[in-house]
Amino acid sequence: MSEAALIEGVAAVLEQVLETMFFTMPVCEVSVDPAQPLLRAQVHYSGTIDGVCTLGVSPKAAWSVAANFLGQEEESLQTEQVEEVIREMANIVCGALLSRAHPGGSFRLGTPYLVEHPPDHGFGRAFQLDSGIVEVFLASNAS
Repeated sequence: MSEAALIEGVAAVLEQVLETMFFTMPVCEVSVDPAQPLLRAQVHYSGTIDGVCTLGVSPKAAWSVAANFLGQEEESLQTEQVEEVIREMANIVCGALLSRAHPGGSFRLGTPYLVEHPPDHGFGRAFQLDSGIVEVFLASNAS
């Protein structure tokens, strides 16, 4: 299955992950202004296919989903907690996308880390949440 299968599954995977683990839902697909500040976490994967998945979340949405995930009030959170939750969210979304696009595939996910920008190649989809924007960007390591 191609990388295009991954991008097609983004909406369904994101909806499931956001609803079950972060207690929010995507409202609609949107375009993201490249100047929009996003807290981004990236996960490299290897195995059946190799690549990188980058999850970007607007600041207000990052604090909201972190509070939901941790069962705390936004005001009680520290920046490090929000960043940790966004890294974990990237890990969950990446794993779910790979499992959906390649059932029975074998993958190793790297440790998620924060980045400023998605890779300079690949493609993504962004969705509006009640509290802001979430973007999933995928890039293959194929030449």
